[in-house]
Amino acid sequence: MDLTNVILIPLNCFVSATRHRLSLSSKPIYGNPEEKKEKNLVHLHFGLALPSYIIKSSVFYLAHTDLSISNLLVDPSDGTLLGIIDWEFANTLPPQAVEHYPSFLGNRAEFVKHYERFFDDPTAELEDWRAHYNKQFIDEPTISVFNDRIDLISNFEHLLRYPNERTLRKIADALEALQSVNALSEPLPDLPWLSHLRQKPPPVPTNACSLCGSLLPRMGLLLVSSDADCEGDSTPV
Repeated sequence: MDLTNVILIPLNCFVSATRHRLSLSSKPIYGNPEEKKEKNLVHLHFGLALPSYIIKSSVFYLAHTDLSISNLLVDPSDGTLLGIIDWEFANTLPPQAVEHYPSFLGNRAEFVKHYERFFDDPTAELEDWRAHYNKQFIDEPTISVFNDRIDLISNFEHLLRYPNERTLRKIADALEALQSVNALSEPLPDLPWLSHLRQKPPPVPTNACSLCGSLLPRMGLLLVSSDADCEGDSTPV
């Protein structure tokens, strides 16, 4: 049996950007009846705005999803990366997913809190670490774009994961920040709380196909791909 062109897809791996984003928004909503009513209304509005964030892609990439310091094996003598462990949560994810980025570099507040006792200026140290990490992808424009906007992606996907922390103002601010760097894939819905953003020109996704708007495959280990680049979102397995 010739396995040259066989692609193995682990069970439950994502091949739909929409399915991946919806899976992140599965935590229960808490509070008294009035609070739950308000939070559910915010949840509905968030769902209406979510398609503007999702960049559909016909290709998905292998992601470790837990690139913390404790999972990296490094040679203490020269800093050479020797290996990465704990792959049990590995998955195939769309290009614009916060899980691609090392977790210890992605959360600015946590980095500063953890390393303030080690560095005089932990914020500057984080920027140095990020700059070194981003240099590894100098020949990969798509990765560089997503790396540059990691704070914006992290902020939006945090709201996606934690429904009890959402407010319409927080969502609008997160969308405005993404819109300012052309990180939205389609115009925002016609909702009163987004009217000030709809007056701005619609964004154009970075590195998008001129025919369908799908991101061109430029990043990571390709696990799933359609026969052509211009087919939009893949059909879920």
